[in-house]
Amino acid sequence: MPEYPNSKPYKLTQMNIPMGGGIKFYPSDRMNFALEVLYRKTFTDYIDDVSKNYIDPRDFTKYMSASEAAIASQISDKTIPIIFPGMTRWPSGTQRGDRKDADTYFSIVARIGVRLGPIESSAFRAKRQLRCPKVY
Repeated sequence: MPEYPNSKPYKLTQMNIPMGGGIKFYPSDRMNFALEVLYRKTFTDYIDDVSKNYIDPRDFTKYMSASEAAIASQISDKTIPIIFPGMTRWPSGTQRGDRKDADTYFSIVARIGVRLGPIESSAFRAKRQLRCPKVY
């Protein structure tokens, strides 16, 4: 929007750097349990759509269709239904988020694995078979 020259259109896909670790536990040759925690560093501040300043909801109607403007107005300030319809808590220009820090997020994955088929008698050999083969 021309009213906000410092706000550039942002991409819908972004790169991230996953960092984390996990543990895997073998209670038997047939079962395993795993837990993994990942921290993802992104290069955008728009994942949660909280960045820079609040804009004037009336600007939506200038550049969007009526249905798009209604949706944009509803999600631009989530407190509208809480206070009074048509009234926002924050005036346009109020800081909405910290533009210096890019978004990050965590994910936690828990897994249960079950091996199907025959298992050789040696526990060491069964665990060794879980590795990737050297030759295909």
